Amino acid sequence: MVVASQDRSLAVAARALGIRCIGLSELEKLLDGKATTDPAIQREATFVLASQKRSLIVAFIVGVLASLTGNILWTHSSVIISKITVWGTSFSIVFLGVFAYALRGRFRLTYGVFEFVFGAIVGHQGILA
Repeated sequence: MVVASQDRSLAVAARALGIRCIGLSELEKLLDGKATTDPAIQREATFVLASQKRSLIVAFIVGVLASLTGNILWTHSSVIISKITVWGTSFSIVFLGVFAYALRGRFRLTYGVFEFVFGAIVGHQGILA
């Protein structure tokens, strides 16, 4: 078994398990002259690429929508805090902290877009104030 990857962490892990790992240049040398492609593999690769593109678009859209929602909540935070109790405020802060931590760990692109757009909106509001 051989793993072809440019990812150094994957290569180290593969070698630790006794799996040979080659880079892109070695893969190109192995495939040079062997241009036959299995149609099933080609379909699977096309499906994976389409799935990754869809995930990228969804993550970006969710990040933008989350940042717009966060901005609306931030803008009206004084009204929201005045309407809920101290316990509600405390629970909300803890929940948002855990949610943001989980989002950052599992959905990095969404979190990055959220952080960027939210920061840009808050910065823009600061300039206008």
